[in-house]
Amino acid sequence: MLKAIRVLLCSLLAVSSCVRADEPVDARRVIGDLSRIVAPTGVQQSYKLKVGGIDQWLYVRGQDTANPVLLFIHGGPASPNMPSSWIYQRPLEEYFTVVNYDQRGAGRSYLEADPDTVRPTLTIDRYVQDAIAIAEHVRTRFGKRKIILMGHSWGTTVGLQA
Repeated sequence: MLKAIRVLLCSLLAVSSCVRADEPVDARRVIGDLSRIVAPTGVQQSYKLKVGGIDQWLYVRGQDTANPVLLFIHGGPASPNMPSSWIYQRPLEEYFTVVNYDQRGAGRSYLEADPDTVRPTLTIDRYVQDAIAIAEHVRTRFGKRKIILMGHSWGTTVGLQA
């Protein structure tokens, strides 16, 4: 564990001399270990949900499922934030159950659908309908009367209309 922390700190500080060249480093394992939710009331899930006729991937993380739910709508289109969300999202997970999803045509959702089927559905209205359906799903799943929508860049266009 100490080696993992040293590797992460060195990579964040861009100090290559912190890690010896003869020490193999599995960065995915290091980041996976550091990002694991271990709180007994926490949640860390990845799953797909059929939305608007296609499978879309959802990622749910938080230290306490009793916290308010925050649905994050990523930028793009087709610019999922899951590969890098661990960098900035962790503090939010202390106070919210954070839900991210790969929109149609993005990330793992892109890999789940036939491009010829998805292409004609890439409209703002369809993205808005998807966001509403996902918001209703997570609201019900976590037993909340309301949830918080947060959008980044393109996600604000979707979120404001939702």
